[in-house]
Amino acid sequence: MKGAGEGAGVWILASCLGLATVGLVTVARADPTKDECVNADETAQALRAVGKLRDAADKLAVCVAPSCPGPVRNDCSERFNELEKALPSVVFAVHSPSGADLTAVLVRMDGALLASGLDGSAIAVDPGTHTFTFEVAGFTRFEETSLIREGEKGRSLVIELRPAEAAPVPAAAVPRTGEPPARPREAPRTAHDAGDPGRSTRVIALLMTGVGVVGAAVGGALALEANSEFNTAEAETGGARHEDSVSAVHTGNVATVVAAAGGLFVLGGLGLWLATPRDSTRVGASVGTSGSGLFVEGRFW
Repeated sequence: MKGAGEGAGVWILASCLGLATVGLVTVARADPTKDECVNADETAQALRAVGKLRDAADKLAVCVAPSCPGPVRNDCSERFNELEKALPSVVFAVHSPSGADLTAVLVRMDGALLASGLDGSAIAVDPGTHTFTFEVAGFTRFEETSLIREGEKGRSLVIELRPAEAAPVPAAAVPRTGEPPARPREAPRTAHDAGDPGRSTRVIALLMTGVGVVGAAVGGALALEANSEFNTAEAETGGARHEDSVSAVHTGNVATVVAAAGGLFVLGGLGLWLATPRDSTRVGASVGTSGSGLFVEGRFW
């Protein structure tokens, strides 16, 4: 008896929980009120007037509920039957070039998602001209614009999608078999450096050589002056001889430094000239002494 009592208690508890669940669902799905019914009827009429048949059908499905007033419910029922006959539908048949049916298709109507897959059933659409877009992985996106007439049921639209092609590789990026890759294009040369890449460097070399030649000439002139002063001092006596001798030595030292610096500039200029890239220009030079002077000779060809 005790076991039977416990079983009955469990059954009663389960029944109460079930009734409570049903009650909650009923509250969650409460029937529309009178105002909601009237508003749905009026909104459906406005949507029907602008060709939004699908949205109008959704509103009429509200005001045909048993909780709506009888006159409103009857009006909505009549409108719903009329709308059901006027609402067109389309059947999409999408296939590959080989004729294989494609079902994993995203279908958009005027940019809005219409279906995320196809199973061969008719899909309700509003009447009018619509642009349908079909997208399948691995295939090229396709658009079709069609005029859908009111009351047209099961309109068949057959679409063939082509496989997506890989982006073509530029011909210049793929060298032909047996041919080396194309060399990068060089920047165009100006008239200044075309055919003469070391022109500016050779100008500097010429300037250095010129400065060296001038320095050597000045050093030679000072050497001649020092020699003259020394000869003058040899012919003198006393303090004048000593003074002219010191001056001659000083002038001779300056001449040596200036001539040596000039020679270094000449050698540096010639070295820079010879080291500079050139097309066909050559240079030759010789340095020597003649009597009491220093000479530098250069030839360019």
